[in-house]
Amino acid sequence: ELEGEGEYVPQVTSPPIVYPFTFEDNPGHSVTLEQEPLSVVTIGPDITEIMFSIGRGIQIEGRSEEDNYPYDVQDIQSIGSVQNPDVAKIAEINPDVVIASDKVPADKIAEIRNKQIPTVVVKTAQSFQEIYDTIRYIGRVLNAETAAYSYAIDLQGRVSQLLIYN
Repeated sequence: ELEGEGEYVPQVTSPPIVYPFTFEDNPGHSVTLEQEPLSVVTIGPDITEIMFSIGRGIQIEGRSEEDNYPYDVQDIQSIGSVQNPDVAKIAEINPDVVIASDKVPADKIAEIRNKQIPTVVVKTAQSFQEIYDTIRYIGRVLNAETAAYSYAIDLQGRVSQLLIYN
């Protein structure tokens, strides 16, 4: 038997998260999470898909109306569109964190933050590498880095296979 056989577990090199946890979102805004986020509102289909892909879909309590994958997302209440999220509905949910696409208008992000809801803006990926980085970044925000790194590595391998054979 070869040493090291079995499922590969990626090594996460970031220090463990200690709460309160302060970090910068992709545009550089400082965000502080008082505790591990268990309740999340996502504003952007890519963010919702990533959360389901890393096993955190159950934490989503509100999502944008454009979300249509995976099918289970239909059971989660809509908080409006990416361009016009319903801030009052988001405040009613009172999530531990809102993870929003950079496609959400800045005035809507400001309104959500004015409700004292931690809000993380995620840059829309423009390349495969940025997709992998976004997966790992969302994993860090959710304290789910090992799952995020595993998914990113798996996805990278599948994309590489497609590129090699096409």
